[in-house]
Amino acid sequence: ESLYAYETLLRIGYSEDGETASEAYLKLTADITLDHMLETFGGTLDGQNHTITLDLTVDEGDNKDAAGLFQRLAGTVKNLTIDGRMEVQDRSIAVGGIAGIVCGEKTLISHCRSDVDIYIEGSEMEAGGFVGMVDAGSLQISDSSMNGTINVDNSSSSYIAGLVGYF
Repeated sequence: ESLYAYETLLRIGYSEDGETASEAYLKLTADITLDHMLETFGGTLDGQNHTITLDLTVDEGDNKDAAGLFQRLAGTVKNLTIDGRMEVQDRSIAVGGIAGIVCGEKTLISHCRSDVDIYIEGSEMEAGGFVGMVDAGSLQISDSSMNGTINVDNSSSSYIAGLVGYF
């Protein structure tokens, strides 16, 4: 699928054959770069060992409560490398390379690598290399690694960790 088809599916919530975004099985066929976040995803994203490079900036005026490749994840992400940079200056936001917030019953991250460098400034934040916060349901991370960095400046009352900021 092309990046256009991938983004269209996530925005409208279904594919041409009627499959919903929560049921979708997407395969990445090339390395891509994104300068914006994708909203909620509940299907399966198979990166097929490709890389998504993030170039994201989130400011307080953006009125977001989550930042990452997906703002909210309730599905499976596998065989994917997340690279690039995220810069977040906000308050009360969950930040993760793959997802800001996990909100699915059985969310799975498998055979993934986070090389993304995360820079945060603010208070009451949750930040992790893969996921900022698990809000509901469960999260399993297997055969995955975090090799990026999380840089914190003037952050009070926050939860910061390598893989998941806050359970």
